[in-house]
Amino acid sequence: MNYDFSWHAFEYHHYERSVDWFWGVGAVALVLVVIAFITGNVIFGIFVVVGTAALILKVLRKPEARVFGISRDGLHIDDTLFPHDTLESFWIELRDGNPRILVKSEKLFMPMLVLPLGDTDPEAAHEVFAHYLPEVQMHEPISEKIMERLGF
Repeated sequence: MNYDFSWHAFEYHHYERSVDWFWGVGAVALVLVVIAFITGNVIFGIFVVVGTAALILKVLRKPEARVFGISRDGLHIDDTLFPHDTLESFWIELRDGNPRILVKSEKLFMPMLVLPLGDTDPEAAHEVFAHYLPEVQMHEPISEKIMERLGF
């Protein structure tokens, strides 16, 4: 694929968890399951067990390196294309020494794409993205910030 600009970065920052973290998650899950069964809410108890298992599997998975690129066709993330007509604007956020490109999308279930820049020069990315999309100041969704604070 011919990109006007491309870079490689890990899909997210991986945090190492201690054994205590896993014990804490297990203890909270166990308390919620016991409360769910005492109150007769079996479905919630099952939901907690499945959710805890999914959380632990997600935490144990190492991030994969992704290829990000922008071309006249649109924004590319590996083999997925987001055409320009489905994207509204972009903003480069330099918070915490982890530069990211925030791209606002028209999609209902994915209103904002948060693309890590890794070691890529933010100025070079800005120059190319400004050619395709308007620059509008925006901030990372609060859910992303909360998940990052919690170590996800």
